[in-house]
Amino acid sequence: MQFHDCFVHGCDASILIMGLSSEKTAGPNLSVRGYELIDALKDIAETQCPGVVSCADIIAIATKEVLRMALDVLIGSQGEIRKTLASVISPAMEHA
Repeated sequence: MQFHDCFVHGCDASILIMGLSSEKTAGPNLSVRGYELIDALKDIAETQCPGVVSCADIIAIATKEVLRMALDVLIGSQGEIRKTLASVISPAMEHA
C-alpha cells in the first residue's frame, strides 16, 4: 500500500480516498489489500491521541512493522545480521 500511495502524488494517504476517479479505484491499485487494517489502526490511534496521527503516518508505520517482521523471519537467529539491520533504523522510526 505504501508503494501504491507514494507512487502517484506522494505519500499523502490519497490511496485511502473513496470515489469513482480516486487512486483507490485506479487499475494499478485494484490489487491493493489491507484497507480494513489501516482503518482499524487509525481508529485505535484516534482513541489514544485524537487528531495527531495521520492516515499517511499509519500506512508508513504499518509498512515499517511488516518489513521488520519479514526481516526477522528471513534472518532467523543470525543475531549479527539483525544488529547490523537495527543500526540503520533511524531513532525516530524506532519509536514509531
